[in-house]
Amino acid sequence: MNVTDIVAAMGLAADDAIQTVQTRYRVSLVEHWGIRPGARVLEVGCGQGDMTAALAAAVGPTGLVAAYDIAAPTYGAPVTIGEAQARLAAGPLGKQVQAHLATDVLQADFAPRSFDVLVIAHATWYFPSVQSLLHLIAQLAPAVDTIAIADWSLAVRDARQVAHLLAAWIQAACAETLPDGEANIRTLITPAELTPPLEALGFETTTATLPTPGMQDGQWEVSATPTLVAQLPQDTPVQRQVAPLVAALAAQAKIGTQALDAFAITATRRQAD
Repeated sequence: MNVTDIVAAMGLAADDAIQTVQTRYRVSLVEHWGIRPGARVLEVGCGQGDMTAALAAAVGPTGLVAAYDIAAPTYGAPVTIGEAQARLAAGPLGKQVQAHLATDVLQADFAPRSFDVLVIAHATWYFPSVQSLLHLIAQLAPAVDTIAIADWSLAVRDARQVAHLLAAWIQAACAETLPDGEANIRTLITPAELTPPLEALGFETTTATLPTPGMQDGQWEVSATPTLVAQLPQDTPVQRQVAPLVAALAAQAKIGTQALDAFAITATRRQAD
C-alpha cells in the first residue's frame, strides 16, 4: 500500500497535501523499525490515527494494530480523534485495527509476549513527566519483544528549526503552570532519558536521527504558542521565564520555521531474556 492509498484509507482525499506529508513520514518510521506483514503491534497515543494507518498498512490483513489513547473521542479539532478513528475503521485498513479511545492502556491485561512491538510515536511529549512514561513502558515491556519510540529531536540542524525548539520549550514551561491548558507539549523527553531505563529492562537499544521533510508541526506549534502564553498569570516566575523566549521566538520565526528532526529508538529484547 503506498502513501496515497493509506491517506485514502483514512477517509481523506487521496491528494490531501497535509496528510500526505504526515503519512509519508509515518511510513518512514515503519520502514525504519522494520515492521512487517503479520506483526502484532501495540500502539500507545494513537490520536487521530496518523501512525495507526501506516502501521495497519504495514502489518496487513494478517496482522493487528491495537491502538490506545487516553483522550476521549471528542478530543481534537477540527476533526476529533473519534471521528478520525471511525473513518479509518470504515476503510480497507479497519479490519486490522482495534482502537481503544478514552482508555488507559495500563488497565489492560496483556499476556507476556502478546505483541511483537510497542510503538509510541510522537506521543511522549504529552506525558506529564518522564517518570510517568517510564512507568508505562516498564508495565508494558513484558508484553512485547521490541519497543519503538519516536519524537522530535532537540538537536537543531538548521537555523529554521530553532523556532520549533523555542515553541516546544515555551509550551512545556506553560504546561507546568497550566496543567489543564491546551498545550500540545507537556514534557520534553530525550533519548538520553529513555535509553538507560530501557536497557535496565533487558532491551538493547539503538537511536537514529530521521529527517522530517515538509512536516508542518513546527509551524503549528509556533502558531499555538502566543495563545497559550496569554493564559499565564502575569508577573509570575513562569511568565517572566518565558517572556524572553517569546521575544526570541517572534524574531526567529521571521527567519522561517522548519520542523525539528526526529529521534527514533529501537529497543529489542535481549535473547537471553
